[in-house]
Amino acid sequence: MNEDKTKIVDLEQGETFSFLGFEYRLVENKGKKMVLIRPTKKKVNEIIDKVRTHIKTNRHLSVWEMVRGLNPIIRGWINYFRIGHCSRLFSFIRNWVEKKVRRFARKAQGRKGFGWKEWDSKVVYEGWQLFNDYQIRYYQA
Repeated sequence: MNEDKTKIVDLEQGETFSFLGFEYRLVENKGKKMVLIRPTKKKVNEIIDKVRTHIKTNRHLSVWEMVRGLNPIIRGWINYFRIGHCSRLFSFIRNWVEKKVRRFARKAQGRKGFGWKEWDSKVVYEGWQLFNDYQIRYYQA
């Protein structure tokens, strides 16, 4: 064991710990105590930076090609973190990515805005095939 990284944490006292990109904390929900498992802020910022970098470095591509390269980045991150309690975070990531892709498409047209009136979500997710499986999955024994 690494002596520097190993520590004993008392969750009952409000302490938290991070392990493999997840943050663990004890919360009370409807009178019951449960361990809340969420991605660390560092990991959330990493996915945001990766998406930003991918979009900025691929301005020369069409929307279809850029989305095709973006999907594995998002899919991998979501599949890794989908076991925790992060449905709100997934909603935020989904909306943020959609907004960035819409902005990319509008810039490719040489226009301002996000194209809310021009394209509905069906075009973005079915037409451009942007990744859209942001559901939490629970293990069934």
